Amino acid sequence: MLRIIIRALAAWASIAVLALLAHAASADTFHSLIEDSFSDPSKVSDRWQVMAGSWSAAHGTYGSTVHATSIATIRQYPVIEPGQPPLPRLLYDVFTFRARMRNPGTGAAQWVGLVYNFQDPQNYHEVVFSPTGMAAVRRVLAGVSTTTAVESYTGGGTGVWFDVAVRRNENLSLTTIEVNGVPLFVNLFHDGFNDGLTGLVTYGVAGRFDKVSLSLPGDGPYRESFDAEIAAAPWSPPWAVENGTYNNGAVEPTSVSLLGAAISPTAATQSYTFRARMFNPYGASGNLVGVVFHGEAARDYTEVVFSPTGVAQINRILGFTKQTLATATYAGRRRTWFDVKFELVALNRVSVSVDGTQLFGNVPTGAKIAGRFGLITHWAPGSFDDVWLDPEVFAPLAETFANPPPSSWVRSGQWDTSGGTLNSTAIGVEDVVATRCGCWNTDFRYSARLLNQFDASGNLVGLVYNYQTSGLYTGDHYEVVFSPTGIARVNKVIQGTRYLVASASHGVPRNVWFDVEVVRSGLSTAVLLNGNTLFDDLTQGELGTGDVGVVTHWSRGRFDDLNVEEYVIR
Repeated sequence: MLRIIIRALAAWASIAVLALLAHAASADTFHSLIEDSFSDPSKVSDRWQVMAGSWSAAHGTYGSTVHATSIATIRQYPVIEPGQPPLPRLLYDVFTFRARMRNPGTGAAQWVGLVYNFQDPQNYHEVVFSPTGMAAVRRVLAGVSTTTAVESYTGGGTGVWFDVAVRRNENLSLTTIEVNGVPLFVNLFHDGFNDGLTGLVTYGVAGRFDKVSLSLPGDGPYRESFDAEIAAAPWSPPWAVENGTYNNGAVEPTSVSLLGAAISPTAATQSYTFRARMFNPYGASGNLVGVVFHGEAARDYTEVVFSPTGVAQINRILGFTKQTLATATYAGRRRTWFDVKFELVALNRVSVSVDGTQLFGNVPTGAKIAGRFGLITHWAPGSFDDVWLDPEVFAPLAETFANPPPSSWVRSGQWDTSGGTLNSTAIGVEDVVATRCGCWNTDFRYSARLLNQFDASGNLVGLVYNYQTSGLYTGDHYEVVFSPTGIARVNKVIQGTRYLVASASHGVPRNVWFDVEVVRSGLSTAVLLNGNTLFDDLTQGELGTGDVGVVTHWSRGRFDDLNVEEYVIR
């Protein structure tokens, strides 16, 4: 059986640069993705095979139809090398398997979940969820089930759609499982069943599934908080993951850990944003931590480095020559975490901020436009956390609606801008205007002024955020809405169903302008009304990057002064 290999890349002198790849896959091919929304029931049998029980596709979902144990698995998997036929088994050792599921049952013994490393109906791993709020990770060996771990979870329940992701690293025998974007089981060790199939499972209930995806390292934007050892897999060479941080313990002239080639930007990437929190335990001017980019070899890269004495530099290293392109000062000191935001635009112009304050703006870095990306230290150990890489650059937005918005912003309903405000006129069940927001890899603050012209409890106006305009989750979003009778609600809209996240009272009547601000920081949401906190630290992790906008439900609303800006914790 083919197993994982470690392929040596360009020699970086004293830096051991290695890439963790799946089996014999090259880094350039490590990018495949499977997605299934079950939109065409006639084709489901081509993609799925029933291993136990009975299954059917209907109304854009897939599910078991009997209460007996039911298992369905994906038939074909991403190729190892271009030109190969689809594989009958998943041969990649590092993967994420994700799906939405709904449990219509009410009993503790009624389970829905995911199977992985599936060999046959008698041998596999699984994670399953009851409608009573319990989750279990189990290993089925020769038909006998053994429980690995049990936890309570939130966000599910009878008839509620919720999201589950399994992040698996067979090389380390580690598994992290997330529910609604929040880690539930972290760094679980369970071995055996290397390679296999991925699929869906139900026990004692006819469960339903949707939005199934199988992703490999390098698919989509990268965001890592290093809560599990598996997080080091895309890095080469991998440093140590300890206490929720990524750490280089060596004190040497240069030490580099690079993101895998399938994740790092290429010459075709016109712009991107990289963010990381950094910590330097040393205090001398030559003890440096930072970011390396446009990296090709041991003596061919560009770096942004920070000393604990408060000096930052952009340096170009070529051969044995170091060219300093720019120098700036910042409030740096030893043993203090600081946040670095790195933006590259037009292929080779760099802007860098520390803790929200810009140090370098649009600095040209020369003719080089491609190469690997990662973290670097010089003569210092270093710790890193909350590393984000996204192929976009965040752009603030300010809209006063002096002119009509682009037609592409109107997602539903009828809208005009008479009187210099954005006005909803259709009085529909859900009328939405939303604008493109590159808010995935940047914590953001979104605000607007609102007015509700109607006075009944069901006449709502509000803001939407993380609105999904394309892809597997099209139409899903979060919203905060206000009734003129004094009730505010934060909802998530998933699979066309609105679920309440939190509610509160307010004192704004009809025909009165009020200010609303939504602050998104990681998985957390806060909402302010007229400058006062109404909701705080709400966990919302199901949806990634998306648009922001305004919404009305059965009401005429007016909106103005829509603003989106970066949010930095100071």
